Amino acid sequence: MKKTIMMCLMAMVCLMTVNAQNQKCPISGCYNNLRLGGDWGESSLCISADKEMGYTSSMPKRMGNGSIDIADIYFEKEKKYNLVYNKTTATDTYEFTVEYFVGKQLRTGKLQIKKVGDELILTGLDPTMKKQPFHGKKYQKNQVM
Repeated sequence: MKKTIMMCLMAMVCLMTVNAQNQKCPISGCYNNLRLGGDWGESSLCISADKEMGYTSSMPKRMGNGSIDIADIYFEKEKKYNLVYNKTTATDTYEFTVEYFVGKQLRTGKLQIKKVGDELILTGLDPTMKKQPFHGKKYQKNQVM
């Protein structure tokens, strides 16, 4: 009896793990902000429903649902961030893990993305993300021409 219960519990845990890994990101599309402010010029953000390997060009061996790319006002410096969808926290509000490199060291943080109409509002959830140029900024949906 104990063995049967243990096997059932293990099967439930495996099933929950598989379901959590296959969860699709509820938002997708490309957005931009052409005036980040400070020394930063513009930024683009693309999100996909499914996780893919190498979504962020600077991280070809990492799974992600999207990326944020930012450039300085002279297009001499850039930063690239990998986005991994975690969960939906409220209506049209989503939490992502953000991965990025400082030198050769991988850093992570938490980011909230709230969808309001055709805009996304990005909010850092930890001290590291609150210091990023996209914290508190609005991104407009790219218009197809």
